[in-house]
Amino acid sequence: MKRIRRILALLLTAVLCLAAAGAPADPAPRYLAAGTSMAQELNNALNNYVSTEFSDAMTQLEILQTAAMICARDFDYRENCSTAERMVHYGGGDCWASTDFILLLCRRFGIRAVARPGYKDSAGSGTLHRNVLAEIDGRLYIAEAGYGGTKPRRWNVNAVDDYSAKYDRYDAAVGVRLVQYERGVMDPSAIPETAVLPETVGGLPVLIVGYAFQEDNTVTKRVVLPGTVRCVSALAFKNNTRLREINLPEGLDVIGEQAFSGCGALDSITVPSTVTTVYDSAFAFCGRLTVCFLSGNTGFEGNPFRGTTVTILAPRHSAAAIYAKANGLTWQETGSVMTLPKGLTAVDERAFEGSAAEGVVIPAGTTVIGSRAFADCSRLRWIEIPATVTEIAADAFSGSPDIRIAAPSGSRAAAFAAGKSIPLVEIR
Repeated sequence: MKRIRRILALLLTAVLCLAAAGAPADPAPRYLAAGTSMAQELNNALNNYVSTEFSDAMTQLEILQTAAMICARDFDYRENCSTAERMVHYGGGDCWASTDFILLLCRRFGIRAVARPGYKDSAGSGTLHRNVLAEIDGRLYIAEAGYGGTKPRRWNVNAVDDYSAKYDRYDAAVGVRLVQYERGVMDPSAIPETAVLPETVGGLPVLIVGYAFQEDNTVTKRVVLPGTVRCVSALAFKNNTRLREINLPEGLDVIGEQAFSGCGALDSITVPSTVTTVYDSAFAFCGRLTVCFLSGNTGFEGNPFRGTTVTILAPRHSAAAIYAKANGLTWQETGSVMTLPKGLTAVDERAFEGSAAEGVVIPAGTTVIGSRAFADCSRLRWIEIPATVTEIAADAFSGSPDIRIAAPSGSRAAAFAAGKSIPLVEIR
């Protein structure tokens, strides 16, 4: 019995030691008098800073800068210490604690400020990152003191436009990525029903609508994108439950994952001819949605239409039409189609040069397609060529850049498409 008691005592001691090792170290009582709470300790600290670090001669911007500086100078970064009370008590805190501390000082001096979702600023910030957005003399400022490391840490206070942006590139283009509508963060009642996004910020073109740019917006009904935009990023307009209209400009290249997921009020959208990729769940859970594809070459990653009753409008033999058929989606053909008459044996030189047709069907029995027969057809998206065609002039489709050839496998037309790097759709 004595041995059992001794073993239990040893086990209890070990548990207590482990618990003590995992607990935050007890700080020096800088502001904590006997019998006071952590809230009183924080209040004591704030009073001390107000009396020693600030003066009546300081501007509100200088006060904001000093508040951020104090956080970085006097406190380490400490995970899971997420309030100003805990940061003061334990000598360190995370970005939420730093934000809380700065906000408390801002209130002491009558500065209008709010906690700002900062996770959209860069890929390196955590998904719950927070910093401070303050308004001084009508201008917005972001105060950041939540950097990692030991004191003294980095801090900064930067002015920001109503639509904040970060320098970014898209392919060879140099411009900016929109982060979020800061005026709406400061005052949700300022979020407009019609949002006209700027074409430039800081003199640089807006190339990218950023990650989660307007996620969970329940006010805006219409969005106007500038013609400079090349990418709508993942989650950009996710759960914009009142969004009814948005233009996707020519020049847009990519629609990111879940970009419009949960936009239940959106009933139609047109995807421009320049879009190369629509990513998984881009239009998921949108209720009933009609999507018009202007290009035959738009590709798909995953299932962009998960949970949506979608109708796809697209040219015959386009990637969108093929995707719709393969996945049991409703497809409606678009574009003018020119069906050449039965009994035709040859398409003569320059026969349809410059034609406005968007699709062409060549009948079985035709054997020759002559020089420049379909040259300079800027609107031509596809052409069906039967297996009977054995001769195609090298310049038959010169100047028709968006064409796709639909032809049987092993046919002369299929070999021609491969040799000219023209997209091929295999038909029987």
